[in-house]
Amino acid sequence: IVLCLISMLLIGFQMYTQTIYNYLFKTYFDKPGLYSLVTVCTYLPMALFLPFMNKLIRKFGKKEICAAGLLFAAVVNIIMVLIRFTPLASNPYVFLVLVFFSGAGQTFLVLEVWALVMDVTDYQELLSGRREEGTAYSVYSFVRKLGQTAAGSGASAILGVIGYEGTKAFQNEAVLSKLYDAATVIPAIILVIMFILMAFCYKLTKSEVEKLHEELYGNKN
Repeated sequence: IVLCLISMLLIGFQMYTQTIYNYLFKTYFDKPGLYSLVTVCTYLPMALFLPFMNKLIRKFGKKEICAAGLLFAAVVNIIMVLIRFTPLASNPYVFLVLVFFSGAGQTFLVLEVWALVMDVTDYQELLSGRREEGTAYSVYSFVRKLGQTAAGSGASAILGVIGYEGTKAFQNEAVLSKLYDAATVIPAIILVIMFILMAFCYKLTKSEVEKLHEELYGNKN
């Protein structure tokens, strides 16, 4: 259940930021051409970390490294919120740099989330004595779809609440200010919740997984 919630928030975060950043670069920064770099800045860290991922996981554990990454991403997004009150808030390149570091923090969970599902499936088998991969993946995939739906409708709802009118070429300062808040505050809150769930509610630590695999596969052998 905890992993499903984390994954739902992750997919919701990704889809929400993709949508809201599009409006942010188009109207707040007035640099619509830079929006394409958001995807590059978000996913480039994955390519950079991928060669070292297995070594990091073996040393620190999946839960631990994912929690640390989420904490880092949350801090970066809180910085995004805080620079709203500085001259840097109008600099799209500073924002892209922060997007890059936010993506770096999310990388571990994005790359390891399906491996976490396997650990949970093993844990369920140990508890119940039955291998129920089909049920586990079905529930997990369904919850992810809920996250996609919530993000899609949520972004549209937020734009309506702040008074954003897509038919207008220019938005007033109050709307632009609220748009920046919507693009930074909500993602920061989501990441903080994800960190709390992963760090304090998800129980399969490195040592627990090692013990789980020893009990499960040791008994089979």
